Amino acid sequence: MVSCFQLVLLPISWPIAQVLDRVLGTEHKQETRFSRLRAMIKNAGQAGGQVMLEKAADGQDLGMFTSSKEHNFTDESIVVYRGKGVEGKLQDGQKCFVKPCCDIHGRNKGCTFNIYPSEDRKQNTELTFKGKEKLVDGFFELQERDEAKIMRGVAEITHKEVTDSMRPMDKVEMLELRECLDKEKLKEIDRNGHSRLPVYDKNMHNIRGFILVKNLIIYDPDDMLEVGTLAPLMKKPVLVRPGMKLLDLLNQFQEEKTHFAIVTDQPERVKEANLRGVPVVHGCPGCSIDSAKRAVVCPWHRVRFQRADFPRGGSPCSRDGV
Repeated sequence: MVSCFQLVLLPISWPIAQVLDRVLGTEHKQETRFSRLRAMIKNAGQAGGQVMLEKAADGQDLGMFTSSKEHNFTDESIVVYRGKGVEGKLQDGQKCFVKPCCDIHGRNKGCTFNIYPSEDRKQNTELTFKGKEKLVDGFFELQERDEAKIMRGVAEITHKEVTDSMRPMDKVEMLELRECLDKEKLKEIDRNGHSRLPVYDKNMHNIRGFILVKNLIIYDPDDMLEVGTLAPLMKKPVLVRPGMKLLDLLNQFQEEKTHFAIVTDQPERVKEANLRGVPVVHGCPGCSIDSAKRAVVCPWHRVRFQRADFPRGGSPCSRDGV
């Protein structure tokens, strides 16, 4: 029956479809599919939301906990407890592993679950609460699984631009060419936890490259060396425009074997400045991307050049500073 209707309406529907494709283009079909996929992944990752405990329910001494409504937990669900908890057993913010179970009457599995301290969920390891230590308040937040996060990231990266992931440049940890790599500075770098650090010359927007923090392990802090002495180890960043897609940037990172980029409206002029060794001066604040502790800095929107008026490199510095 459906096929018959399709054949009857084909002389009308086909010309209309061709006109719409020419007017709207064919890309909107792909975007619609991606939008649906993102919505499905989001719903799957957030299914369950917050699950409140039923205070009057029995069975906690047997490791059975009852929610005030159906919880939608599975055998692989991970939750975080929010509430006063019970000292020594369950604390606020503690990650738990749950598993649906039947209540003490052997039914109502949709509202009852066990709580396990480890992901293996071994039998007889579930948490139990007896007497005065009974869990009487709080709720459980269902956590998004790593698989869902990866799928959501893949779906979102296809339409995001580099400007969608930027943050103020003053929050980026950087090194100045004349800074002294003494013991305190190396401790600060270790505390920050970044794997790469941009290096600038006098002006924070005059970034000359970046260094891998792991390369600092071969240096003795008692030598009191300047950052400029690491110039042979510094790598040049990739230069991209603000409208570039994140997926395209990832592909460029793979091609050029780097994880650091300068996002600028005038990449050609910035590249020219780097080749000539002259500083770059801009007229507005910059911003940066810092994803997985890999900084992507974009400080230049309006660029001009000035003649270099200082020597390159660096020398050992005193303990009193640079």
